[in-house]
Amino acid sequence: MSIFVLAEKPSAAKKIAEALAEKRPKKLKKRGVEYYELLRNGKRHYVVPAVGHLFRLAPSGRRWEYPVFDVEWKERHLVDRYGKFTEAHLENIKDLAREANAFINSCDYDIEGSTLAYNILKMACGAEDAKRMKFSTLVKEDLVQAYEDASPSLDWGLVNAGLTRHYLDFYWGVNLSRALTIALNKAARLGFKVLSTGRVQAPTLALLTKREKEIEAFKPTPFWQIKIEVLVDGIRIEGWFEEEKIWKKEEAQGVLDGCKGKEAEVSAVLRRKYRHRPPTPFNLTDLQVESYRLFGYTPDRTLGIAQNLYEMAAISYPRTASQKLPPQIGYRNILTALSSLSRYKKLTGELLKEATLKPLQGKRTDPAHVAIYPTREVVKRKIRPDQSKLYDLIVRRFMATFGTPAVRETLKIELKVGDHTFFLTGRRTIEENWYRFYGPYVKLEETVLPDLKEGDVLKVDKVELMEKQTQPPDRYTPASIVRKLEESGLGTKATRSGIVKTLFDRGYVSGRSIKVTALGKGVVGTLNKYCPKILSAKLTREFEDKMEQVQEGKAKRDDVLEESREILEDVLYDFQRKEKEIGKDLAKELKKAERVTLGTCPSCKVGTLTVIYSRRTRKRFVGCSQYFEGKKCTYSAPLPQRGSLQSLDRSCKVCGYPMVMVKARGSRPWRLCINTDCPAKKARKAGASKTAKPAE
Repeated sequence: MSIFVLAEKPSAAKKIAEALAEKRPKKLKKRGVEYYELLRNGKRHYVVPAVGHLFRLAPSGRRWEYPVFDVEWKERHLVDRYGKFTEAHLENIKDLAREANAFINSCDYDIEGSTLAYNILKMACGAEDAKRMKFSTLVKEDLVQAYEDASPSLDWGLVNAGLTRHYLDFYWGVNLSRALTIALNKAARLGFKVLSTGRVQAPTLALLTKREKEIEAFKPTPFWQIKIEVLVDGIRIEGWFEEEKIWKKEEAQGVLDGCKGKEAEVSAVLRRKYRHRPPTPFNLTDLQVESYRLFGYTPDRTLGIAQNLYEMAAISYPRTASQKLPPQIGYRNILTALSSLSRYKKLTGELLKEATLKPLQGKRTDPAHVAIYPTREVVKRKIRPDQSKLYDLIVRRFMATFGTPAVRETLKIELKVGDHTFFLTGRRTIEENWYRFYGPYVKLEETVLPDLKEGDVLKVDKVELMEKQTQPPDRYTPASIVRKLEESGLGTKATRSGIVKTLFDRGYVSGRSIKVTALGKGVVGTLNKYCPKILSAKLTREFEDKMEQVQEGKAKRDDVLEESREILEDVLYDFQRKEKEIGKDLAKELKKAERVTLGTCPSCKVGTLTVIYSRRTRKRFVGCSQYFEGKKCTYSAPLPQRGSLQSLDRSCKVCGYPMVMVKARGSRPWRLCINTDCPAKKARKAGASKTAKPAE
């Protein structure tokens, strides 16, 4: 008999096996999947990897209808066309579980790791319970400690919370997506179109749409600012009038006229020193926001890179809300290990000289994990550039938390020009302190002003009146919307970036400065009109709170699911009564969204090229608007029938015709010139025919 150790992924299985083995573990292979055999304390252990979730919720019946609450867990490879690769892992687990007399869950210590392990242990291994290893890094010492201190039972709070979340998300996602899709396709013959939404997706899209409407409704208001340029020892220095915004032009002009021919006298010099505290340790959201600011990495990409680094044992577990670094992680040991890397040797040396090490901690905590930090297993091998950047950011942030506050100074020089007051403003760093550790990631304004004193008279080189306009609210970025979701209590640290990515994938939003598409606005507008409860952030937050109560043992899973089902049944009943009207509105919005224009017609030079759908065949093609306005232009061109189309707002360099981007599921986006006679296309075809093999 043996002890069965379940790992969440192959990379984690390898680390766990190497840590627990008294001698080198034996690497075995079955069905193309690697697993490990080792001895510990005289007992045979098998460390066997999953590849994330091996079971998925699916409807028990086959009819595509709603409402549907009769669901069951099924093997992922049977219900997910992209999950066929999981079958070999599942079959290996089943085989090895038959020989086991004890089980240990060593999957990630969070809701998802606990849930997927529970399902595998129960449905594939036939185990009702197991020991639980809890660790935040894949460093050998931490894994051995987690094995020795393993709890005798599964972490049932996380398991129950995870199961509750999966059922809730499935109930709402499947039922609402089916409701939207069925309503749309009953109302319009557009080919079978799928619309989707979910429990957290819907209020997130509503939040983005609200900002979109604020931007669209914004009416700019003109205002004026007055800039002054003075000369000090031949150096031109810029300052501004004391009123930041002047709302009447005649008032601004009066100030300008009052300054003509006048000199500037220094009437006051105001200096203020302040201490700039070090940053707190990274939690996942902080890391995602900072990574986007510095590198432009989307939150989803940042999480993926951080997961890679965790699996290398280079950093601690990234899916954490904590901003705490307890002494138990071994500050000195980590800094000593980092000093083996030449780029950190000098900085770590400074910190290691300190008698005590105490990081600045944030307020946020996490019941499962501490903040993100670099481990004692430093990255010495060559890694991808994006991994290297994120690792350096995490290391420097860790060091910076131990630094002392930086000292900055602001200098405000008041100038009198006639009867009017202007200010010169400077900022400088007096003591860098923690800035040195954070290095290139400190972005501060440094404006050094000359040493002036009251009574100094300066020559005015220019006074300039500048007309500006108030600006609309900023669009959300992928990082700022993740922060907003956290502040709004929507989703979890592990799911928020995925929710945002899904909205992009569904075509509801686009752009790095997020813009809600016509389709996204149409879906929100229709739901808000007929079923506003679907978009309710308040309702979503309430269920997030209830899932926390389940995790803490203050609420029962079945009670929360029953309450959710009752609310959802009411929503769906209301939806069904208005299904016809909802379908018509959705069809109207979808047609608007699919009305893609591709610029000026290259034939008549007057009309606009538009994507048109044939009433008879439902195939799409490009046509000129002049034809539909009763004019003579009959230009048309074929288009690919699969995938979404997006104008690139540029012309083909070879023939000058418009270019489009085609995005089809399962393939990479590709660019296309709409001209079927484009010389570049003919050249490619000729080249392909020369290299083609003759038929056998």
